[in-house]
Amino acid sequence: LGVIGGGQLGRMFAMAAHRLGYRVAVLDPDRDCPAAGVANIHVCAALDDRDAWRSLADECAALTIETESAPAEALKYFSTRMPVAPGERALYITQDRTREKHFLATNGFATAPYREIKTPADAERQGIDALLPGLLKASRFGYDGKGQHVVRSRRELARAAQQLGGPGVLEQRVELAAELLRRMPRKLPPDTSKFLLSPMPGLLVNVAVTPGQVVQPGERLVVIEAMKMQNTLHAERVSTIAEVLAEQGTSLAVDQPILRFS
Repeated sequence: LGVIGGGQLGRMFAMAAHRLGYRVAVLDPDRDCPAAGVANIHVCAALDDRDAWRSLADECAALTIETESAPAEALKYFSTRMPVAPGERALYITQDRTREKHFLATNGFATAPYREIKTPADAERQGIDALLPGLLKASRFGYDGKGQHVVRSRRELARAAQQLGGPGVLEQRVELAAELLRRMPRKLPPDTSKFLLSPMPGLLVNVAVTPGQVVQPGERLVVIEAMKMQNTLHAERVSTIAEVLAEQGTSLAVDQPILRFS
């Protein structure tokens, strides 16, 4: 399975694929990207390197992406050779907020009122006041709040557009009609009295205890490598190790049991 991008999501994808028996090849320019340590093949090159596309295609039967900054043209290239998901058009639309807004609006989806802002001079366009206060968002490469500015006046809008340094989309601030999070079931904390559970997806790199061993609070139990960091799990209480359930080198899922206590 091929993956364009070798970040944290690529790493988790590779670990999940390995549990299902798949081999994984990733394309990423960083030799130390998170996925490099678990992928079977790492093509170390820029995401838009066509020679690298050919190298990756030679190794893969299907392809996906782990970053929306992947070139849409790359998906078009791979789609002529293998199954690809998501498709080139879906990525082309969703990786640009302005295109995404236009697509939704022209296909009958409700959106907050918006206007494309290409330059700071657009802050003086007619009708802008109706969208204030609002949020100016970068059209490309903005996520988790990055590339976003709250603007309350034309002056603030012009300043924020200057800071973006590229095109953006101005959205009117709207009141929330509902918050679905409040209706989501809450996950109960796992019972750790009898088991040591993996708190994250990762690679089990060390098991420091053996069956029958009595451990004291604070004593090291295991080491898990996740997101290029080693995380040591310690005993919370006096316990006896009844069974080691995962061996060194295991790719762990969240809440997967590692040790059983008696």
